[in-house]
Amino acid sequence: MLSLLLVLVVAAATAAAFIVESRRPAPQAAPQAIVPTPAPTAPAPTAYEPPAPEAEPQQQTSEIAARPAVQAAAQTQPPPAAEPAVQPAPEPEEAPDPAPAPTPAPALLRVAPNEIRQGETVAVLVDAEQAASAALRVEGALEPMIRIGARWFALQPFAPDTPLGARAIEVELYDDAGELLQTLAATVQVAPSNVPLEEIIIGEGSGAPAAPEALQRDIDVRFNEHASVTGPPRWAGPWRRPVAGEDSGLFGAPRSYNGYLAPGWHHGHDIAADHGDPVVASAAGRVAWTGELELHGIGVILDHGAGVYSGYWHLSLIAVNVGDDLAAGDWLGNIGVTGLTTGPHLHWEVIVRGQDVDPLQWLGPRRPRLPGESRGGW
Repeated sequence: MLSLLLVLVVAAATAAAFIVESRRPAPQAAPQAIVPTPAPTAPAPTAYEPPAPEAEPQQQTSEIAARPAVQAAAQTQPPPAAEPAVQPAPEPEEAPDPAPAPTPAPALLRVAPNEIRQGETVAVLVDAEQAASAALRVEGALEPMIRIGARWFALQPFAPDTPLGARAIEVELYDDAGELLQTLAATVQVAPSNVPLEEIIIGEGSGAPAAPEALQRDIDVRFNEHASVTGPPRWAGPWRRPVAGEDSGLFGAPRSYNGYLAPGWHHGHDIAADHGDPVVASAAGRVAWTGELELHGIGVILDHGAGVYSGYWHLSLIAVNVGDDLAAGDWLGNIGVTGLTTGPHLHWEVIVRGQDVDPLQWLGPRRPRLPGESRGGW
């Protein structure tokens, strides 16, 4: 029994020594340099895991740089629906031919009045949009016409000694290059004026004609120096008598002075009035001349445009200045007895492009028509 107990004690001691020995630390080896070994590349995930939010990248304009983002987005978006089949674009229809340019209306020539007496005036009007210029030809003389809108306008005077019957009027139309486009023609019937001879007695004088220099000065001022066309007509409608009084001398009348037959005819219309009576403008116009001549005395000349002038002679005073614009009825002077005269009266003249014409025609319905006046289809 004692021996058995001794065997158990020896076995327990041996086991305890073994346990203690096994718990002691193992002797450490000399330290060695550690070389890091790269971690093996992890396999790509089988399912896409969204990355942490980042700042929005700048927009790329290159198609190649933008492709990865498109591929990534494709992995998270459901497959797009099938696009419909692309239909071919319809072929463009042929443009219709442009509409032809409107054909300009044919040129139309009108004359009013078309029946006159010797010493009267006609108005010539042409509708011709296509023309760049126009000229009036009568008795071989060519005069430029005035453009008013799409129309061409001119006044044609006929002298008191114009031959009777049909007188030809032509209008020539030109393009921008000055080439003749068309010639239009019309006729005017001229009837006799039948103005009788007027015999004038001047005091105790011999009735001898005035000095040639004085006569030429009268002609230059009244006909030559004031004959140009300065613009369109300044007047509208019928004219008015410039002074109250009786008619004492007719336009176009042949005259004798103290028995001497004067060459030509009476160039104006005389109206007897009292000395100092006011004289007014017969139509709207601009004062072109004022002064005194030996034969016609103190006078005023008005420019009415379109080559038309009016003269007021034998005045006692002048109430206007050159350049003044007057309306019909504006006061311009007073009746007098200046120049070669037998008593107080007004010698009233109307001159068209240097040709004296009958002033009385301009007062009534037979006057030359202006563009825009309804009567006569104008």
